[in-house]
Amino acid sequence: MSEQEFFYILVAGAVIVLAGYFWLIARGFRTRIWWGLGLLLFFPLALLFIPKHFRRSLGPFLVMVLGGAVLAMHYAVNYFLRHHVDLGPYADTVHGELHLTLTGWDQSDYSFLREQPEVVVLQMANADVNDETLQHLSGLKRLRELDLNRTKVSDLGLVVLQELPELRTLRLRDTQVTDAGFREHLMSKDSLMELELRGTQVKPATMREWRRAKEGRKSFP
Repeated sequence: MSEQEFFYILVAGAVIVLAGYFWLIARGFRTRIWWGLGLLLFFPLALLFIPKHFRRSLGPFLVMVLGGAVLAMHYAVNYFLRHHVDLGPYADTVHGELHLTLTGWDQSDYSFLREQPEVVVLQMANADVNDETLQHLSGLKRLRELDLNRTKVSDLGLVVLQELPELRTLRLRDTQVTDAGFREHLMSKDSLMELELRGTQVKPATMREWRRAKEGRKSFP
């Protein structure tokens, strides 16, 4: 289910709840004008009106319950999908470390990555990956190796990558990363030891400077 579909469900639930509550307000005015005004201006008053005038408020109450159920379904389904994504062959455990190979991933929603804090190696070299996608990586504190080759990642996405404390190997071949962006966000990142930047605007002189800054650094051809 797409994020847009989730949004529609959320809106539908909210509309149903509001419809039930406005109906309840109308019933309040029919009972006493001060009940109607009270319900209009002070929502918690419904907790007194509904049990006191249960028969009169039963219909509106049931409509609000229905809207609440729709809202609850929205959050329940969203929670389930985020925590029970069937990664199947895309996930592997190597020497006790979680590796995810999402290159060739046949879905467009990467938000489940927020619930995978243990991932160490992540390959997501897909054309639909962009700067917005990388926001889902912000909590991956153990991420050591990341493949973003041939994605739509630009300098803006590097803002997230520079905050990944364990990132050691990064592949950004054929992306929109510029020399200025690399210098601003990744040049001084101490954990970074292996880079692939072929097909970007990062200058060879910049790469040589980056390698010389710390012993053992290397760039992929």
